[in-house]
Parts: sequence; C-alpha cells; structure tokens
Amino acid sequence: MNSVLVLLDGFDEYPDQESTETDIYHIMKKNMLQGFNVILTTRPSCVPKEFAPHSDRVRLTGFGEEARRKYVEKAVVGKCGEAVDKIMRKVEENPVLNDLCQVPLFFVTFAHMAYENEHSLTVNSVTSFFRYMISCFHSHMKNKMKDENVTNFELLENEHKVLDKIAFEALSGKTQKLVWNREQLLNQLGNEFYHQYLRIGIFVEEEVLNIADTSKAQNHIQYNTEVHFYHKIFCEWYAAHHVAEQLSGGNTDCIDEFLQTLDPFNLQYLYRFACGINKLTGEKIIKYLQKKKESKKFAILCMLEQEDKTDRFLKSVADLVSSEVTTICEGDSKLLQRSTIQILDVASKNQEAFLPKSDEDQDRQHLLNTNVFANIVLIVRCAIIFTPSGDLTLTFFHSLL
Repeated sequence: MNSVLVLLDGFDEYPDQESTETDIYHIMKKNMLQGFNVILTTRPSCVPKEFAPHSDRVRLTGFGEEARRKYVEKAVVGKCGEAVDKIMRKVEENPVLNDLCQVPLFFVTFAHMAYENEHSLTVNSVTSFFRYMISCFHSHMKNKMKDENVTNFELLENEHKVLDKIAFEALSGKTQKLVWNREQLLNQLGNEFYHQYLRIGIFVEEEVLNIADTSKAQNHIQYNTEVHFYHKIFCEWYAAHHVAEQLSGGNTDCIDEFLQTLDPFNLQYLYRFACGINKLTGEKIIKYLQKKKESKKFAILCMLEQEDKTDRFLKSVADLVSSEVTTICEGDSKLLQRSTIQILDVASKNQEAFLPKSDEDQDRQHLLNTNVFANIVLIVRCAIIFTPSGDLTLTFFHSLL
C-alpha cells in the first residue's frame, strides 16, 4: 500500500473545507486509506486545522532568486552576466515587483518586458504592471490575426464587465468558487469572448473525472471540462474592475457591507488593483482600511497604487518607520504582519527619501541601515522576546545569522 500516492491538490479551492463528514477530512485524519501516502497542497491561509498527527509540512517559497537567474540566462539574454544582473536588479530594487515576481509567469513576463524595453519600462505599482502585462498578452495574440478580425478582438479585450462580475462573485462568497463548468461559463460570456481568453492563456481548461451517484452503469463515470483562471491573481484583476465600478459613485454608505466578505489578507491584489483602476474608489477603500487597526498599514500600500499619490505614500512610510519601533508580533493578524514586512521592504529600498534631518531623527533610522535580514529588510538590531511557550532551537538561530 505504501506505493500508492493520493494527491489532494488545491485544498484552498475545496468548497467543504470545514466539514468533518467528508472523505477528504477522513483521509487527512488518516481514518481512511491509512496505508496510502497522501500529499495535500494549499495556500498558507487555508492550511487545514485538523490533520494526521504525524504529518510533515513543506512550504514552497516561490520562484527563488537562483531559479529566476537561470531562466534569464537560458531564455532571455543568454550567458551575458551584465545583462542578467541588470534585469535581476530591476526586480530586487523594486518593492512593487518582488512579491509578485515569485509567480513564475509574472517574473518571466517582466524579464522579457525589461529586456525589450530597457530604457522605457517603469513600474510604480502592481496595477500598472498588471495592466501592461494583460495588454501584452492580447497584443501577442492580435499580431497573429488577420486585419479584419482585429476590431472585434480589441472590443473583447476592453469590454469585460460580465467577466468582472463573475470573478467578483467567485471571490466574495464565504467559500471562494474558482472553478467553473465549461458550458456554463461559455454561455455566460459568449463563445467568441470565451475562446479569445482561452487562446490568450487567461483561462485554462482541464478535464476531470466525475463519478456520479447513480445506478446506471453507463452514467456512473463521466468526464467533465472545468475552467479556471491561469492564476488566482487574474481573477482578482477582473473582480477589482467590478469593485472599482461599483464604488466609483458618490454613495459610500454601503461600502462596509460591500467589502465585508473580501478579506484583504487573502485578496490583497484585488484591493490594490481597485485602488489603481479608479482614483475615487481608491480613496474610499483607503479610508475604509484605515478605520481598522489590522489594515492600517495595508492602507498605506494601497496608496502606492494611486500613482499621483507617490509622495504621500513615501511620507506615510517615512513617518511610520522613523517615528516608532516597528514590530512584528505573534499576536498580529497575518495581514498586519505581511503589510509591515512590505512597508519595511519599501523603506529599505527608498533610503534616500528618508534621510534624517536631525540627530534625533538619526537615532530613529534603526531600520534603514547595515545588514540584510532574511532578504527582506535592512535592520540594525533584532530583538527576540522569549515567551513561556516559546521553543526556539539552535537551527532557528542559525537561520537568522
């Protein structure tokens, strides 16, 4: 039995995550298929609360620096070390791109864009990067078409309100629905729209085996075609257009109700895209986020999406990191922890904007100098506060040094 491997892929997209009555639950608890090896994949925010006590956990950290460099060498510029270094520096020095480029597709796209537009490519926000990337996908396909088909192709590229609403509804429910039946989605979007987005690569089709609960043998096993976005961020991009349209009006009374099912931790790009797509929507979202303690720092990141607010964004970051000790605590929400790290990353890469004006200010520049810590931020001092329940190993300390 040890030779049998069961792969439960995409638990974060599984609709019955919290149920204790399903076969999936009992497989995770080793109540079923006890002699089988089981691998479960999920996003970090949806790790199941209950699983077999003797389980090993592995965290994938994304498209790392070494893998990125190898790709650039093999597929973009060849063995020219200087050209490779130049592209890698553009990613490393840009706090907007570092997190996003852990997704291989986005890094690959940026690497080619940076090489082909060496002097003209400037990325100031995730919205501007993603907008440009989407336009590149469409343009690449359009270049292969006959002239008489181009007009309608461009119309379908720009008119996607039906898809926007579908994406929003998929993300705003209690249980996110990120997979659709092919025929249902095709009927909603129309044949031409659907196949254009499929050819471009925004949609991905997959045949799945469905074992029906029926006594008729001929209907017992069926293959269905399901459709999903190539990456969840594409779903967030189109859902953000729906959010931007709905919030761009003058009424703000219902914003709490409208956004309450959209968790900023799980959907940070939806919020950031919406702020970049529509200026008025961005102002409303930032005010909404600033009202909650756990999302105040995330609101600062959303300011970066409004490109005319770059100065205000940098001032907010400067005020934050130079006026108080910045901490990341175990009790902080995941959104607060992530936002703090990203803000410190911005601060470390914009030190010239935060130069101290007095001796007192110099004493507060404790985060913006000397050594690299975990490839994320620059610090002078790291304080580790022990708690009664703390269990720190020698390996842990070595990983910090």
